[in-house]
Amino acid sequence: SAKKRSANRNHILTKKAQKRKRDLRGTSAVKACDANNVARMLCQK
Repeated sequence: SAKKRSANRNHILTKKAQKRKRDLRGTSAVKACDANNVARMLCQK
């Protein structure tokens, strides 16, 4: 399955709480309902 990064982690980080920034770290899997669209956009289907 495809992986995705979290949004809201690129700029204006000073006003965001440390816990929120920590939770936005790393990657997660694309949800099943979006998997077909993501695969089509990546020319995998």
